[in-house]
Parts: sequence; structure tokens; C-alpha cells
Amino acid sequence: METQENSGIVSKIKGLIYSVKEYWHEPAKGNYIPNKEIASLSGAGFGVYWLTLLASAIGLDASNFLVGASIGLKPMDLSVMLIVANLVGIPIGIFRSWYYDNHKLEGGKFLPFIKKTGLPIVLITTAFVWLPYENMEYLTKAVVVWFMYVLLNIFLCFYNESYMYFQQIITPNAQERANVMSISQVIYSLAPTITGFAVPTIAGLTWGLNNIWTYRVIYPFFTISGLIISTIFFRKVKERLILPKKQPEPVRMLDALREVAKNKYYWIIQVAAWVVFLESGYGVILGWSFVYGSGGEHQAMLGTANTIIGNAALWSMLLCPLAIKKMGKRNLLITANSVNIVILIILYFTYKNLILICVLWYINTFINTFWNIVQHNISADMRDYHQWKTGVRVDGLFGPLGMIGTVISFFTGLVYPAIYEKMGLLDDYNVLYDDNMRNNLFEVLIICSAFGALFNLIPFCFYDLTENKHRAYVGVLKIRAMFENHSLGLLEDDELIEVKFTDNERDVFLVTKYGQCIRFDEKDVRPTGRTSMGVRGINLEDGDEVVAMQLDIQGDYLLIVSEKGMGKRTDISEFHVQNRGGKGVKCY
Repeated sequence: METQENSGIVSKIKGLIYSVKEYWHEPAKGNYIPNKEIASLSGAGFGVYWLTLLASAIGLDASNFLVGASIGLKPMDLSVMLIVANLVGIPIGIFRSWYYDNHKLEGGKFLPFIKKTGLPIVLITTAFVWLPYENMEYLTKAVVVWFMYVLLNIFLCFYNESYMYFQQIITPNAQERANVMSISQVIYSLAPTITGFAVPTIAGLTWGLNNIWTYRVIYPFFTISGLIISTIFFRKVKERLILPKKQPEPVRMLDALREVAKNKYYWIIQVAAWVVFLESGYGVILGWSFVYGSGGEHQAMLGTANTIIGNAALWSMLLCPLAIKKMGKRNLLITANSVNIVILIILYFTYKNLILICVLWYINTFINTFWNIVQHNISADMRDYHQWKTGVRVDGLFGPLGMIGTVISFFTGLVYPAIYEKMGLLDDYNVLYDDNMRNNLFEVLIICSAFGALFNLIPFCFYDLTENKHRAYVGVLKIRAMFENHSLGLLEDDELIEVKFTDNERDVFLVTKYGQCIRFDEKDVRPTGRTSMGVRGINLEDGDEVVAMQLDIQGDYLLIVSEKGMGKRTDISEFHVQNRGGKGVKCY
């Protein structure tokens, strides 16, 4: 019995290796992306995450070890600084949103921004950690931190948004997009796993997480390495937007905003995003429990805990495509949020036990990874729906209306800092060593987070953009693009397969690359003008194409030869006449 099981495992491994090799240069049936490009996308994502994880850690937030504990800024001051930074960021964000949909840079819609903004991020983050905060007055320190934060985010927002949008247009096939995102995340999730282990470990061996010198050692190495890795791999990937080949007309901002405001799926996603801040409150508990619990004696173990907990994401990444296929994106999101509420309720009664915290964080990471992957896919589906509905492709111009969320965050961003200060956490973070103070704070944070998870769940109960609807919308977009390309004489990927003289009395056979064959009466092909596009002979699946055409007077058998040299002969009487434009039958 054991021998049979081992044989089955070996057989599956061999099948997987064969599949990887088979579709290394060409995509599988119905797909758009070969495995070689998926590997490149994974490597690029690893570099992106390695670069942006530390750059994004420079945040105006009291829970941030670098800006809060290391530099020593007060929670409420940080919140005010964040509000002012967001106000400055509104016009910058509007310009960024407009520029995405109207620029004429070579190399794609989003890839040029990824390639051009990485180096400034490395330079600014390195300068940030090396500024002499130890010699600055408190006000000077606050002004310098604010200015560097704003400068960094000008480039970081371009970088992060471009990468996020790029992931959403790697393929128009929704299920393939989910598969590729999941596979890629298995690889580039190694970046947060490595940094999650390395940063606390290095801190434990050097100056600690609340000392600026730790970050002066860590930041240059990780950000430069991430930039080099991402630059190498981004050269081997490409975007796949369903658009006519002609240069698109400039998108008028007011017209685009008017149409975006009518997109109900956009508002469902936005409302969920507005309340998600409340769910994030519990996020400090793991780190603060290790750093401040038991007098800080477990701080060096935080890296190991992060590594083990990060492993949970691997399994959900592998399972997510199957879960989406079985449950659908909407149901998966609702289920994930429901489980998170249960986890938070359990955490309320167990947060004093460090081992149980780690167990719950492991489960929470497993669940949240589903949520993160599905969120990206839902956002991509929403944009495809918008293009189908309006006839115009916009990506960046969803951003200006998103500024409503920025304004809301001015107020919601004050919630947790106000809680911190109310509970006694000001500029001296050493008060967190007090067990009673820390435990009281944790209980409040958990309760707020549980309500946040509930509020985040509600909007998705109204989301009804199913996988079948999305597939139909993408099909319409392809047809629109094909007809527009034809009308402009730009249908370059269409080529002549065969020409036959006939007498209007014959049956036509069409055979496709994926082994489909259709037989129909040539009278079904109505006469059209000399320069017209013609009519459909067979309904092709994604990625399939016609490779041969014959008439029924050319013999009694249909001989099919594959690219691997295999041959098959079939009596033509086995192919029944059907209407033109069908899918045909399997012939090989």
C-alpha cells in the first residue's frame, strides 16, 4: 500500500515537471502566460516586496518602531503629521491618477513607472535612516521626518500602485490571473518571510528594534538588493490590456470621474476599504508582546515567530485558486472575514499567552492571504466591468474619487492614536513594559478590530459580479477590439490559412491548434464585400487558432498530424455537419 502511495506521489511530481516544461515558452490551452513569464513575474515581485517592505515601514504611526520608538515622536503628533501629509498628497494623487491613463511613455501603461521610481526610493530611504536625529530638537526632528515621508511617498505611491495595477492586467482571464497571483506570491512571499526573520534577529544581536542604528545597517542592504532583483526580472514580463492597437484618445478627467461614480462595484470596494482601518488595530499585539512582554526577554525570538507564522501564507497561496474556483471570490471574502471575527474573539481571552498568540496569528495569516489575493482579483474584475460598460479603459482615474477615503482617514486615523494616549502611551514607549497598561490597551484594540472585521464584511454581501459575468464582459471586449482593429486595418495577428476554389455545394472542415474540428455547409458562409472581415467559421477558445482547412471532396479521410510527429486518420463521415460558428468536436 505504501509503495503504491509513493508511486502515486512520484507520478504527480513527474507530471508537474512535465507540465512546467511543456508550457515554459507557450501558455497552456485557454491561457495567455507561459511558465517562463510566471517565473519572471515571481522574481520581480520578490524584488518589489524586498524594496517596499522597508520603505513602507517609514510610516507616521505610533506602532512603527522606526518613527515611533526609535526616533521618539508622540502618537498624536504623528497623526497630525499624517493628516497634513495626506492633504499635500491629494493634488499629487490626482495628478498621478490622471497621468496613468494619459501618458505616452514607451514600454507599457505601468511598467515604465516601476522601472523609473525604484532608484529614488532607495536613495530617500537610505538618507532617511542616516539623518542625525540624535542631535535634533523635537520640532526639527518632526519637520524633517514629515518632509522625508512626503518626498518618499511621491515615488513610493507611483511604484506600489503601478505594480498593483500591473498585476491586474497580466492576463484578461480571471481564473488564470488568480492562479498566477497565487503562484507568484509563493515566491515573492519569501521576501517578507526573510525580512520578518532577519530584521528582528539582527536587531536582537545589535541595538534592538527601538534604536535608529539598527535601521542604518539594515535599510541600505535590503532596498538596494530589492531594486537589483526587480530590475532584472521586470525586463521579461509584459502587460496584456484588451485594447485596439491605435493610440487611445486622451481620457477627460471629469468624464471619467462621472462614469466611475456610477460603478457600484467600485463603491463596494471603497466602502470596505474605508472601514478596514478599524480591523487593523490588533496588528501591534504580536510585535509588542515579544518586545515589551516579560521585560523584553523574548524580543530576539520575534524573527523566528515571524518566519513560522509567515509560512501559513504559503498554503493559502497554493489553495486560493482552487478556493476561488469552488466558492467564487465574493463567498471566499465573506468566509475569510467571518473566520477573522472568530479569531479576534478567541484572542480576547488568550492574548496573555505568547504561544496562543502565535497560533492565532498563524491562522489569521492563513486566512488573510486569501483575502489579499481575492481583493486584487476583485479590483481587476471591477476595472474590466467598467471598460465593458463605458467603452473606455481607465485605471488611474479611479484614484481621485478614492481621495474621499483620504479625507475620511483624516478622522479615522486619529482613532487609535487617541486610544494610545488615553491609555497612557505618549512619547515614552517604555510604559509598554507595564503588564497592566499593555493588557488593558490590548483588550481595547481587539474589541475595535472585531467590529472592524464585521463592518468590512458587510459591503461584500452586495457584490454580485460573478466569474461567469466577468468572462462574458471580457469576451465582449475582445470582439470590440477585434472589430476596431479591422476597421483601422490593424488586425496584424490574423493571417491567411488556406484558399480553396469551390462550387457552393461542398462541406468545409476547419481544424484548430487545440484539436477541435467543425464541419459545415459552405452555403452557411454568406457572400460579403471584397474588403470585409467575413463571418465566423468556428468559435475558438482563448489561445486557440485555426491551423487547417479542407473540403469534403479532397478524400474520404481526414489525416491529422501533430507538431510532435504523431498522425491520426479519421473517416470524414464521423464528422457530422453542424451550423457555422459552433465549437466543433474533438478530433485529436
